[in-house]
Amino acid sequence: MSHPSIQRLMNQTVTTTSNRPSLHEGQIFHGQVKQLYKGEMAEVQIGNQKLMARLEVPLKAGDSYFFQVKSIEPELQLKIITGPLNATDTKAKQLMNLMESMQLPKHTEMQTLLNVFLDWKLPISRENLIVAAQMLKSAPPNSQEEALRSIQRIIELKLPLSDLNFKTFFGIETKEGIHGVLDLLRTSLVYDLDLPAQQKEGILKTLDQLRHNSNSIVEQSINGNVMKEVIQKLVNTMGLNYEAELIQKEPNLKKIRDMLKPQLVALLNDPVISPALREAGELTLARMNGSLLHSGETGMNQQIIMQLPLEFLGKRIDAQLQWNGRMKDDGKIDPEYARVMFYLDLESIKKTVIDMQVQNKVVTVTIFNDDERLKVIGSFFQDTLKSGLESVDYKLSGVSFKKLTKEKSLKKIQSTTDFKGVDLRI
Repeated sequence: MSHPSIQRLMNQTVTTTSNRPSLHEGQIFHGQVKQLYKGEMAEVQIGNQKLMARLEVPLKAGDSYFFQVKSIEPELQLKIITGPLNATDTKAKQLMNLMESMQLPKHTEMQTLLNVFLDWKLPISRENLIVAAQMLKSAPPNSQEEALRSIQRIIELKLPLSDLNFKTFFGIETKEGIHGVLDLLRTSLVYDLDLPAQQKEGILKTLDQLRHNSNSIVEQSINGNVMKEVIQKLVNTMGLNYEAELIQKEPNLKKIRDMLKPQLVALLNDPVISPALREAGELTLARMNGSLLHSGETGMNQQIIMQLPLEFLGKRIDAQLQWNGRMKDDGKIDPEYARVMFYLDLESIKKTVIDMQVQNKVVTVTIFNDDERLKVIGSFFQDTLKSGLESVDYKLSGVSFKKLTKEKSLKKIQSTTDFKGVDLRI
């Protein structure tokens, strides 16, 4: 189950830590005064973190308030926005008082955002609240949860709350395919007349390799080794492991130059490219980086997310792979425990989710799709799957088929795969 590309990608994933919250002037947060000290100093708790701050006015220990950061140098100074909060007040009333005090618009999106920010226990500025509310308003009604998770991830990573960053994370959350992004890049390249011909041809050649690599390999045969080779070639051609390759002792510079990602980095440093090409290049690069930013590690637990543009037998497939696993004490992937999710958008049977769970080298597969015929067709391949797993020392526990609906099943699947380490409820 170990994969060299996954191992290299793990070298450039984001580490999730629980350090003291990073505060900036103007940010608002919900906090509780834990203890008072001389000189108007107090210990204030934000979520699970505690910090020392100077307060504008004397307060009572044990009371909760909405604070705003007045300054951070030479010491943290806090200003009260509303409070003390009355335990008997409803949450809706507390939020309404906060919106009035901050002169925030009282539309549904703002109420939703304030509500979830209290749950996340994340500080945020008034300006970012207004921007985030506009982002939430721009998202389709059936994708509000995905929009909120995108905003949360941007803020957790301390990235600018920009439209590009939102599109990046929203595309990952909604499992939006990457084929369309690459098509936009190709079209923009063709119509940009100012780009040097050699640079244009280099990027177009790499895009052609992405299109034909998986097709040419799969035409030979389809099995586990073939799929492994397809994924490895796509990862290398796209340059998803570009940064990890650069820090090797003896990096293959020719191989790195031919990757899509470094070519896009060079392209975006060119001041003469058209606005349309710049926008397409930024979006493509952002989506590639977004997968890594969405990946992460917590202690010994790891998560890798990859979006891949597959093409088999002339059929284009948008695929998103999410791998959850854990590390052994020696720093290597533990092959006995993992969960791999494949989010596929297929031409004939449409959206499909494959959930493969591994515990003690016992594999359970669940396939989510609304096509009734899939269960019958899938039964013909179970013996092949079983023997294939046994050949690499794994045992198939079973394959089950379930209905997939956008409103219910998909959200339920996503809620159980948000990264909390390895899911041991198998």
